Amino acid sequence: MNLDAVYARLARSDGDDWRAQAACLGHAPELFHPETSDVSIGRMAQRICKRCPVAARCLDEEMRVEPPTRRFGVVGGLTPNQRRVLWRSGWRPGDPHPDMESQVA
Repeated sequence: MNLDAVYARLARSDGDDWRAQAACLGHAPELFHPETSDVSIGRMAQRICKRCPVAARCLDEEMRVEPPTRRFGVVGGLTPNQRRVLWRSGWRPGDPHPDMESQVA
């Protein structure tokens, strides 16, 4: 999956350019959407997201459009499983970014 495609899918009609501040820019898309289940790749992506100034916005945008049954890759610093747990817990877009470090990756 190409990050440009992800950004295009999440593009907002108001022309908001928060994505230009994303820490993932310049990193290989495969780091955030690996084709393998290598946990170390996901952890590297999470470390990048952890220092991202727009991680909360990224998570918020993705959770608005992501089908609950088709969660892939690291988004907003969270793995698909962490996003499932988050959604089931009652978190919704617009809520504060959660600290999911204690959750299983």
